[in-house]
Amino acid sequence: MTRDDPLLLPVCQSCGEYKGVGECRNPSCSGSDNGKKIAIRYTNQKCTICGQSQVVTCIQCGTGYCETHSVGAELNNLGSFHQRIGTCVECNHNVCEKCWILNPNGDIVCLVHLEKDRESH
Repeated sequence: MTRDDPLLLPVCQSCGEYKGVGECRNPSCSGSDNGKKIAIRYTNQKCTICGQSQVVTCIQCGTGYCETHSVGAELNNLGSFHQRIGTCVECNHNVCEKCWILNPNGDIVCLVHLEKDRESH
């Protein structure tokens, strides 16, 4: 993850509005699905662990995992201790173990939604 990653920048690069961490929330922004653009940028990459072709990418940081290392990617909770990627219970995007936190129910929540929960309280 780099310092100038569009998801980390507090201002949207498309519309210029403040967005905080994550995707732009401005519905009229032409780049409002920045996360999908970032995921596309990481296609045809290698698995972070073994170097095989990746099949799943973390929407937050772009880390990719092969078929073997992406077991449990479709789960909203921790299926095994060795699970490296899962699906956020809020947005249904794939996030890796570095970009998720488990809520009190044991569900995977991406850091973008963690920030939104903090802002609402």
